[in-house]
Amino acid sequence: MKPIAIFAFLALAVAVSAQAPFSLSETFMTKGKSWYTVGDIISTGNGYWAVDQVNGSAVEHWEYDNHFYNVHFLQRFADETPREYRIELLESDDGANYVCDSNVLEETTMVSTWEWLNLAWSNGNVTESKHSSVSCTGGYWEFTVAGEYLGLCVNEKYVPLYYARHSRGTLLEIEFFSYNEVEAPESWMAVPDLCLDLESTVPRAVM
Repeated sequence: MKPIAIFAFLALAVAVSAQAPFSLSETFMTKGKSWYTVGDIISTGNGYWAVDQVNGSAVEHWEYDNHFYNVHFLQRFADETPREYRIELLESDDGANYVCDSNVLEETTMVSTWEWLNLAWSNGNVTESKHSSVSCTGGYWEFTVAGEYLGLCVNEKYVPLYYARHSRGTLLEIEFFSYNEVEAPESWMAVPDLCLDLESTVPRAVM
């Protein structure tokens, strides 16, 4: 099964019309549990997600029980040539192997990750998740645009606990084990070894 493009760093350019009584830093690092639903298939796994707006980089890394949805996705806007790198598990005659695909980014600057909260509305203190049971003491905030649904659950200190993104027939849910508004380790944002020699056509496992 060919992996589906899961993540787009949850970034939308929206007009400003303050609704949520809080704002979130555009530089953060998280670790969490994720549920990824495609049709009737639900994959569960763990991983991390980090954004560094100042240094122009963002990364997501998820490892699921259904390994064909595993993904490592890195964007580096501050490089001389802004690029994105995606490592996924692909099937071949030699079996399943991790391969890297790299592309030049059309955008030269990162867009905001959390700007959509300026237009979000609160739907009480409960998510609609069938998997996560977190209590949203700071509210569950939602926003829908162009057929894409976004949801964020926060505690009374407005620290994110749960995130949902429903788009193009897929549902991504993340329950955060930790959420810190700090820069991620350099190793998270480094170009993976597998992607350094993109002229090589020999798949090599990296996870």
